[in-house]
Amino acid sequence: MSAFAPLRSSMLRSATHPPQISRLFPGLRRTSPPSPIPFLRSSRGFSSGIPSRATYVRFGDPPGGGGQKWRPFRDGKWDTPSKLLAGAVGAAGIYYVAHLERVEETGRWRFIDISVEAERKLGQQTDEEVMRTYGAKILPPNHPISKKVAKVASRIITAANLGEVKGVSSTSSADSPTDGYAWTGLPSGGADFGFDEGEWNSRKSSAKEHASVVDRLRQEWEVYVIKEDETPNAFVTGGGKIFVFTGILPVAGNDDGLATVLGHEIAHQVQRHVAEKASGMKVFTALVILLEVLGLDIGLSRVGLTLLMTLPNSRKVESEADNVGLRLMAQACYDPRQSVGLWERMSELEKKQGGGGWLDFSGDFLSTHPANQTRITTLQQWIPAALQVRAGASCTMADGQSIGDYYQSFRAFGLIPCA
Repeated sequence: MSAFAPLRSSMLRSATHPPQISRLFPGLRRTSPPSPIPFLRSSRGFSSGIPSRATYVRFGDPPGGGGQKWRPFRDGKWDTPSKLLAGAVGAAGIYYVAHLERVEETGRWRFIDISVEAERKLGQQTDEEVMRTYGAKILPPNHPISKKVAKVASRIITAANLGEVKGVSSTSSADSPTDGYAWTGLPSGGADFGFDEGEWNSRKSSAKEHASVVDRLRQEWEVYVIKEDETPNAFVTGGGKIFVFTGILPVAGNDDGLATVLGHEIAHQVQRHVAEKASGMKVFTALVILLEVLGLDIGLSRVGLTLLMTLPNSRKVESEADNVGLRLMAQACYDPRQSVGLWERMSELEKKQGGGGWLDFSGDFLSTHPANQTRITTLQQWIPAALQVRAGASCTMADGQSIGDYYQSFRAFGLIPCA
């Protein structure tokens, strides 16, 4: 199976599979478990044995298939099993609400019940699996490509005050001044992001709690470059390891493009999307079991929950990583405008590698990631705000012009609202 396939083929990976855990840059397409939506499977399996008739036994069916099936609240009666079911659902609801938190960068609510420490252990397990799979293809750390990728990653991580990259000194990665500008999850003002004063103060307050999480995320990072030219991909794990496939480098084009890739992946770590995904799988499993107990078809319930809950949330997470990643690269003095070119090249590569087809009519609906054109459009909307972040980092453009002056030119054309 080609590593780079249409976007839809990446959907519905297991929460413990490295690509899903690490929130992949969507170029990579690995073999995934069979989709609960039959027409989305890339191929059909064949069996060497004689097909046998499968017998489906629904939860609650009496032994032997005879007699009357138990159903909760039948005829409005609250028998003991029904009471136990209602109590379990109520307790689960309380637990769910107690573990809701608001993402201050986007304002969305999410369920997360995994600690940073547990997330890191989960990432370490993923690291071991990735090393077993790709260990023989990893370039040595002193390879020029490895050093270049590590330097770009270090610049982003250092500017965000997220720790250090192993083998890279903080001084060697600081090509551009940042004046101590550290990532806090929030820029300096809310007017340019469409928030009123009350909303902005609320988000600043919630950022204090988030800052403590970022402190715990501070660690020693490691960068590995995997020699696989046909795989345009990169991902980061909860263990703080960044994996970059050589196939993404031509798509990145330059340091700014590579910073777009790495900023996106590091943003997944900062936003704790690994823990969020694992927590979400618990909710998904609980809902599937509940629907089965209530007598709904397990196949249809899985499909419905996938289309209405899992996939939309996955796209929101990817979009959030795009947004935060854009600001991460900007505060490290990389040019956020280059992100558009990256996705244009990714779109062209996808077409050459067999992307498109009838599934394109579905747009984002059947995908774990936003469509490339959707990403380009939203990135263009976020670039002015990212340029403001870059201006706050006292960066200088390649032609010597201050990025602050360039930001003012955006404001002059009305592309950025005045405070």
